[in-house]
Amino acid sequence: MANSAGDARGSELEIRRKLIHSGAVNAIVSIGSNFFYTVTLPCTLWFFDKSKPKACKNTVLFVDARPYFNQVTRALREFTPEQLEFLANIVRLYRGVKPEFEEGSKALLKSKFAKNAYADVAGLCKAATFAEIETDEEKRGVAEGLTGRRGPPVRHPHQAEPVLSKKEEAEVKKVCSELLDSIKREKLVLDWREKQQARAAVMQTLKVEMKRLPEPYTEDIRTEKRARVCACV
Repeated sequence: MANSAGDARGSELEIRRKLIHSGAVNAIVSIGSNFFYTVTLPCTLWFFDKSKPKACKNTVLFVDARPYFNQVTRALREFTPEQLEFLANIVRLYRGVKPEFEEGSKALLKSKFAKNAYADVAGLCKAATFAEIETDEEKRGVAEGLTGRRGPPVRHPHQAEPVLSKKEEAEVKKVCSELLDSIKREKLVLDWREKQQARAAVMQTLKVEMKRLPEPYTEDIRTEKRARVCACV
């Protein structure tokens, strides 16, 4: 699922909630941009299992796999066999299954899970209860995105915003304010989805203006933010 799809409201929001509360969602994994030939945006992978272990029935495992990739070409990334095995082993530990080390991920797994047993790791993984997922959305309220609208109810609990200095915070606010003014004034936001030319203009404006964000905003973060803005405008 594209990250922007997680911002959709109405019936799609209810569908996502029902999927979560069905108990069939085993894990939600966030991956970075450029993992697919036809889609460059970052996305989340949803894994379903109706026969989840009883201990995992009322939780969903969130894994942030964005830091893990092998740069194949300038426009394409992939997981190495070791990285893929490491991520799969996180899920195995969560489910109480013995990890596998055929691809050499033992040292990487040990660096995060010294006791060879699952535990939440800040910035990497969290087993969130349904209540925690809902509470996370309520806490974020209107803080998500540049438009002041609420974000997805299934955002990774450890996907924090970049840590900024006071000066950088001021820079971000300035960029956001000028970006919204530019879109509203010049790009006909109200009908941009209806006209291909207006849509292209909005996308180009977002791309250019977001390059002004301070250094803590990596290319992956900027790409994700653009997708979320496009979903909410």
